[in-house]
Amino acid sequence: MATMNPFDAPIPGESLTAEKGSQPFEKPPQFPELQGALDSVIDSLLTEKNVEEVLNILDQGLSVEEVVKVITFAGFQGGKWTPDIAMLMTPPLIAIISALASAAGKDKTPIMQPKKGIDNNTKILMAAENEKNIRQNSGEESTPPPEINELPKTGFLSPQGAING
Repeated sequence: MATMNPFDAPIPGESLTAEKGSQPFEKPPQFPELQGALDSVIDSLLTEKNVEEVLNILDQGLSVEEVVKVITFAGFQGGKWTPDIAMLMTPPLIAIISALASAAGKDKTPIMQPKKGIDNNTKILMAAENEKNIRQNSGEESTPPPEINELPKTGFLSPQGAING
């Protein structure tokens, strides 16, 4: 299994050295109203490719709430909406993604994240191991999982993906 480097993190105070207003979330949001932000996410989410990607993420054991948190935080960080809009978007997005999971026959998908249990680093490693087992059982050629500290270059949740693109 891959190991995480505990020192691979920003230096404390590093964010304070950036020029004020240089980050997307420090500027006015692209969607100042809830409905515009929801429409944007729903339009992007309901493409065939993104539905398949979200369902694969849910298959890895993440809860619907965790997926929604990633989507809403990525949009805030990318300057799409404010933290308030992100919080207001959470219940409808949970309902939509839960409905997608149910329609795909994944009725046992957890909605909320467990309060106690496994830390996120362990979940990531377990998901990589689970994917490896799925590939081996399906007869696909086994490829090593990507490095944990690499960001995906494409996809719905990537920095260049549908939310931030």
